[in-house]
Amino acid sequence: MDRKTLESYKEQYKDDLFKKVLPFWVNNGLDKKFGGIDTCLDRNGNVFSAEKSVWMQGRGGWLFAHLVNTFGPNEAFKTIAESALDFTKQYCIDPADGRLYFVVSSDGTPVRKRRYCFSEHFYIMANAEYYTLSHQEEYLEEAKKYHRLVLDGKILPTTRSR
Repeated sequence: MDRKTLESYKEQYKDDLFKKVLPFWVNNGLDKKFGGIDTCLDRNGNVFSAEKSVWMQGRGGWLFAHLVNTFGPNEAFKTIAESALDFTKQYCIDPADGRLYFVVSSDGTPVRKRRYCFSEHFYIMANAEYYTLSHQEEYLEEAKKYHRLVLDGKILPTTRSR
């Protein structure tokens, strides 16, 4: 593929991201009542399920913080990133074992917990990226805490007993 074609794809993707995808999430994704990101939206931005994916809180938190860190200040992006992280810390951690739930209700009530650890890994990434944006030590400490739990083998997929 020639350079001109690659450049046109790059511009098209950037244009779609900043003019379609991100505005959709900024306008519809932030849950202004309970915090976090509503993850079950139809094409018009209407919430069709009150369940929130916890791994998406981490992914969204990372994405919006990363966009600010990469492209410069954007208060809407910063707000969404912080809301996703704060919602996760407040509602999505199982106090029994420190693992994150997989799905919670829109108000943070636990719905489902899975055996794999996507939620925890995205939470680590989001906290680290948000620390880079905010320089608030609490986010760095949360990233380190969960990273240490992973390294120590405490955040592993659980196994089914036979």
